[in-house]
Amino acid sequence: MLSLLTITITNVGYIKGKECSILATILPNLSKIVHFIDISKHHRHCWTSYESKKESGSIHS
Repeated sequence: MLSLLTITITNVGYIKGKECSILATILPNLSKIVHFIDISKHHRHCWTSYESKKESGSIHS
């Protein structure tokens, strides 16, 4: 029974190690994706405020 438990713990440690290496590969790319999403939100916010100013007559096109 003890040897089975040891194998299970070892396997979990191995899986966690693999997950960490996968995360280390994904995280740099993930930060680029998040940065891109932030830029997209900023552009959408600027466009929305521009459109609302145009509709209210603050900006004449």
